[in-house]
Amino acid sequence: GALAVARSVRSSVEHLLRLQDTEGFWVGELEADGSLESDAILLDYYLGSPQPERVRKLANCIREEQTTEGGWALYPGGPPNINLIIKAYFALRLAGLKESDPVLRKAQELALELGGVEATNSFTRIYLCLFGQYDWKAVPAIPPEIVLLPPFAHLNIYEISCWSRAILVPLSIIYAFQPRRTPPHGVSLRRLFLKDKHRHGRGFAPLSDLRLSWKSFFEVSDQVLRTMEQTRFTPLRKMALKSAKEWLLEHLEGSDGLGAIYPAMMNSI
Repeated sequence: GALAVARSVRSSVEHLLRLQDTEGFWVGELEADGSLESDAILLDYYLGSPQPERVRKLANCIREEQTTEGGWALYPGGPPNINLIIKAYFALRLAGLKESDPVLRKAQELALELGGVEATNSFTRIYLCLFGQYDWKAVPAIPPEIVLLPPFAHLNIYEISCWSRAILVPLSIIYAFQPRRTPPHGVSLRRLFLKDKHRHGRGFAPLSDLRLSWKSFFEVSDQVLRTMEQTRFTPLRKMALKSAKEWLLEHLEGSDGLGAIYPAMMNSI
């Protein structure tokens, strides 16, 4: 009853006080799922100057976090996550593991069981576009013009969470340029696709097949935006990129990066 709750609260408070540093703060190890290590390897290779020792340590962390069934989970004891599996597989290939390595063989089998690259989310597919493993035409349109929408508009960046804005604005800049870096020879995700569709743009659904709903509204909007992108009809692009750049610089000033996750993680390695 109430007495048991009060006793639990008091015990928890006492435990937290024992963990407090003499200067008044608490220290804890930064932990997250294995996607951070995979993202770090992908970023280092994309920037073109991976440090072998750091990549080796990151790859070791990824291998240690692999489950007995061959995948990676979002949390200890959780189910395998296809996005983590795809990124971990590619990161380990970049780190030097061969496709025949038992770690990657198990990951490949599980990835295909879960639907392969086709089953990943949009963020993962954009990561893959950066390395030529997926087609930019087949990912949702994220034009930087979204930052030009005024606060009173029904759809604008301040109608979404702070964390989402920190992803959306830089992602829109990347989408505008659609960069690509060729991975080392022989490194690819060819074995993790159920069908060879990744080099072809996703087909547009006939408008007659779309039912009246918010889902269909966003699907139609995405089709229109991607069509404009492919035809290069982007008259406000220069202004939008300038605004997105200014927004980023303003929010990066005096910080350790958007979210400060990557710097904190790398400092712990």
